Amino acid sequence: MTADLDLLVLGGGTAGLVSAVIAGGLGAKVLMVERERTGGECLWTGCVPSKALIESAGLAHRMRHADQLGLTPADPGGDITARTRSFSEVPS
Repeated sequence: MTADLDLLVLGGGTAGLVSAVIAGGLGAKVLMVERERTGGECLWTGCVPSKALIESAGLAHRMRHADQLGLTPADPGGDITARTRSFSEVPS
């Protein structure tokens, strides 16, 4: 099999995706190779899941301390184990 390519991108993480999209947008024939899930570590285990955890914790804190804003405080409740498990399903 022969391929007439302008660019071969190794890795579909943040940099690889951006490189492939920009080159493709400029008219290049691009092939991106990724051995795991497209998106890389940041999307699946790093940045995005950690931001979801920070947002959940911040919201729970604001609910517990709503009286500082003249509102009735509330216990957010929930299942932290289920919430943590769902981080792997967070869309980017």
